[in-house]
Amino acid sequence: MDKEKSKKIQEISKIFTGLSFAKNQALILAFLVTEKKNSVTFSRILKELKLSKASASIALRSLAEKELISYRRSQNSRERQITPHLYGTVAYISHRMQILKEMRGLFEQAALWHQDDRNYAQEFLTIADLYKQLDHAVMNIIETFEGGNNESRQ
Repeated sequence: MDKEKSKKIQEISKIFTGLSFAKNQALILAFLVTEKKNSVTFSRILKELKLSKASASIALRSLAEKELISYRRSQNSRERQITPHLYGTVAYISHRMQILKEMRGLFEQAALWHQDDRNYAQEFLTIADLYKQLDHAVMNIIETFEGGNNESRQ
């Protein structure tokens, strides 16, 4: 792999790492989105990303469990192609957005705990309202993508 492509994969993997993906998972996802559809195999991942069989297997298994990748076997080949399930990332992110609701509840509860200091309680309520608005905005966007599944979107 040339330096330019390696740099591009590293930059993209930082985005996935920012979404709490482990380093090798992020590298694999970045590699998958930069490659042609159905062109990535396990052996290519090992060769191009310089991962060990064990670390690549663990990362791929985790991505498959999160439904972020899928496998398919082409005719006349023993090796399976690995493809990203692009709408799986939407489902993954929407699942992660549950934290907004939890944070909203936490800050609403904190406002109750601090009722004796009206200004401090109001700060918590203001932040709780921000989380409510973020949750509403994000979920409206995500709902426009609902129904996407691996077969119909690829």
